[in-house]
Amino acid sequence: MNENPTNANEQFKLGLCYLNGDDVPQDIKKAVYWIIKAAEQGHVEAQSFSGDSYREMGNMEKAAYWWAKAAEQGDASSQANIGICYEFGDGVSRDMGKAVYWYTKAAEQGDKVAQFNLAVRYKEGVGISKDLEKAAYWWTKSAEQGLADAQHDIGVCYVNGWGVTMDYGMARYWLNKSAYQGNQDAKRILSII
Repeated sequence: MNENPTNANEQFKLGLCYLNGDDVPQDIKKAVYWIIKAAEQGHVEAQSFSGDSYREMGNMEKAAYWWAKAAEQGDASSQANIGICYEFGDGVSRDMGKAVYWYTKAAEQGDKVAQFNLAVRYKEGVGISKDLEKAAYWWTKSAEQGLADAQHDIGVCYVNGWGVTMDYGMARYWLNKSAYQGNQDAKRILSII
């Protein structure tokens, strides 16, 4: 193992080795050094990992910085995370337009959390024009990937005819999936429809 790599991929790998104690003694300071070095060279996994790590440490400014770098390179998870940062003003100034922009990028790549968050924005008309059909579309995409809250919300759409044709069969289908995962509100709705 090269102990002084210049290649970003090797730097990231070495950082992970130090982090986990694989083939080298565990050393968190060296792990951070090599992972950040890789991130600074544009290694998208290192950038996303750095964002996640800074979030765990409570430093949302640095988390947002690294997620933004990875998001710009197309990393869906980082796009969803920076969207959340913009929605809530964590580490960046609150900007619902930017939140929707990043949610859309991540949702289009199949990120189920971004799909859910984008659906909520469409339902509420915050940062984007209200559009219940698009909300239902994105909740369905997220629900199909197993997100219980999205299954609940698309079920509610079918109960009320929001963005979809009212259909109690489809409502029960999605609400049952959500209830099976422990969603109490889905269980409550199922008991009355």
